[in-house]
Parts: sequence; structure tokens; C-alpha cells
Amino acid sequence: METVLIGIVGICLMLALLLWGVPVAVSMGLTAFLGYGVLRGWDASLALAGAVVFEKAKSYELAVIGLFILMGSFILHAGIAGRLFGTLNKWLSWIRGGMVVATTMSCAVFGACCGSSLATAATFSRVAVPELIRYKHHPEIATAAVAASGTQAVLIPPSALMVIYAILSELPVGKCLVAGFLPGALSAFLYAVTILVVVRVRPYLVPRALRRFSWKERLQVLPNILPLLAIGTFILFALFFGWAGVTEIGGVGAFACFVTALLMAGPRKAHIGQASKHAGRQTAMILFIIIGAVWYSRFIAISRLPTAVVDWVAASNMPRYGVLAAILLMYVVLGMVMDVIGMLVITLPLVMPLITKLGFDPIWFGVIVIKMSEIAAITPPVGLNVYVTKVGVGDTATLGQIFKGCLYFLVADIATLVILIAVPEISLFLPRHMAY
Repeated sequence: METVLIGIVGICLMLALLLWGVPVAVSMGLTAFLGYGVLRGWDASLALAGAVVFEKAKSYELAVIGLFILMGSFILHAGIAGRLFGTLNKWLSWIRGGMVVATTMSCAVFGACCGSSLATAATFSRVAVPELIRYKHHPEIATAAVAASGTQAVLIPPSALMVIYAILSELPVGKCLVAGFLPGALSAFLYAVTILVVVRVRPYLVPRALRRFSWKERLQVLPNILPLLAIGTFILFALFFGWAGVTEIGGVGAFACFVTALLMAGPRKAHIGQASKHAGRQTAMILFIIIGAVWYSRFIAISRLPTAVVDWVAASNMPRYGVLAAILLMYVVLGMVMDVIGMLVITLPLVMPLITKLGFDPIWFGVIVIKMSEIAAITPPVGLNVYVTKVGVGDTATLGQIFKGCLYFLVADIATLVILIAVPEISLFLPRHMAY
């Protein structure tokens, strides 16, 4: 019991450091160092610190995170988002609400390459919202479409967040990445259906169908989107059929995005240097967080706190879906006040043993928890995506209008979550049939 108490004190200390404003990596590392030192001795704690840093710094799997971030950085800094939105708009503007559907689809495609919901929301708040407002769309639906659709970025491969989940949970990275494709596609489809239903029920939100573009005009803009679709398709097929390792596939994808940025934006406007620096900073930050998380998880493991939690749940005879509901509720609360990476690294050492004990598939759970965390990003009162969108649109819409509009998409998100929980095969079908 004494070791379990030290584990609880360690978690409280880490949360206190986070509330004090200490970075996640430092909070976890310091907690782990002190906790491991108390339990196993200071020499052992120092030895573990060196071992963890060396082990993760030379990890071949971690390279894929930097490559995926580099892919998104090339696409983001080259300004390709505007061309993507313009292309889909020409194909869908003849439908009432088609511009809003084009916005959600653009966010899904761009987010698949970018891998960041916040970056997707920030980009399209400046690209899509002004166009939607210019064509008389209500600010409520225009801004909410951007804030909510940014959350699709983290499921569709390549997803750096899914890689982080796989590494922290010690799961096959390729299987976790592929598992997110069908749920991401389902989410995008339900968003489109939601928009078409909402504009019928509340027609004041959007104008009547806009001009129809000719087939010639539509085909002329297809080159703006085909490279991104080709890159995403290649990555999915390469992962599924096992053409190469995850890191090698990430390298090919990063090179393809580099070439795409140069060809579509030109050497100057592609901002290759700026994109590389941005990717380097992001990768270094994530590497330090993962080092702190692994260190912290070793401390939590020897404290026997996860075992105590599993035994307590088993003794309580609580239904396993009741336990799952409590875990997901915890992620909603945490996701409203902190970023997804921090939330995962803090909770997974405790949650994963419990999920495994209850008989849930950990790959399926990865899809569920990441979807849940992104639902929190548009949930009042502290939805990070909403605030990022608000900064991008300025006085175009109030926070209240954006949150109100997000409620439509929240219904679609909850429906997606219920379907994924009821039918786990949606998440597991592709991983189970992979070539390796």
C-alpha cells in the first residue's frame, strides 16, 4: 500500500506542476525522478534517467513522427490550403450547403497531411471563412465548420498523434495508423450528412445553391488536389500491404510533400526553410515529452498503482462499458483544458492496463480515445479549436456563435463515437487484414 500511495502522491505532484505552468515533459520527468528515487534509490533513478534518454533518442520508430510533421509543415507553409478549398468548392458549390461540405472535406484532406487539428482550424479560419461569409453564409455555420472539421485531422493517416499513442502503448505503429482510416472517413461522411440536414432544417444558415461550374472548369483545378490524394493513398496502401517500414514510408511521404510544395507554390513561396525549422521545433518538443512520458510510466509501474486500480475495478463489479464510459468522460474533461499529447502521456500508464484487463482491443481503444479527445476540442466551455478559430476570424463571429454552430457537429461526433464503440470492426478490419 505504501508504494501505491507514493504513486498517488506522484500524480498529484505532476498535476500541481502542470497547473503551475511547468512544461509537460519537465513535470513528468521531475515527478518520475523523485518518485523512482524514493522507491528504488537515487542511484537507480539517475541510471534510469540516462537509460530512458538514450533508449528513446536512438529509437528508429520515433523518426516517423518527425517525418510526418515535416510532411504537414511543407503543405502548411506552401499555402496549398487555399487551392484545395477552391477546387472542392468548384465541384460542390451547386449543392445548397456545398461550400460548407467543401470546407469540411478540405479540412479532412489537409488535416490528413498536416496531422494537427489546431493547425487545420487556424489555416482554414483564414482561407475558408472569408469566402463563406462573402457568399452570405451565416457566421455560425461558417466558423463552426472550420473549428469542428479540424478534429478529423488526427484520425486519417498519416497521423503523428496515432504514432505517439502507438509508441506510448507499445503497439505496432503501422496497425494503429491504418486503424484510423475508416473511422476518419466515417466521421467526414457524417459531417457532410449533418450539414445537408441542418441546411434543410435551418435554411437561413446558408444561401441557395451557388453557380454551377462547367466540367471544363472543374477538371482544370483537379491538379490542385490530386497530389495530396495521391500521397495519402500511397501511404495507406504502403502501410496496408507492407511495402516498407513505417519510417521508410514516412520518408517517401515527406519527400513527396517537399516536391509538391515546390511544384505548386514555387521555390520562394514554398518557404522550405521556415517549414523545416517549424518541423524541427515540433519534433524536438514531442521527443522530450515522450522521454518524460516513458520515464513517468516506469515510475507509475513500479508504484503498482495500475495494478491497484485494476484490482479495485474488478472488485467493484462495475460493467466494463460503465468503466469505459467513465474513462471517456475523464478524457472529455481533460481534453477541454489541455492538448491531446499531454493528456495521452499523463493517462495512458494508468488506463492501458485497465483497458487490457477489461478485454478491449488496445488498437480500437486508441481510435476511440483520440476521437474522444478531439470531441473535447469543440466542447464548451474550453474548446481549444473554437478559440483558435475565433483568433483566425476576429470579429466575424462571437465565441457564442461558434460554440452554437459546433453543437450540430457535436451530434455527428457522438454518433460516430457510438457507432465505433458498437461496431469495433470498423476500426479493426483493416489492421486485421494487413500484410504483416
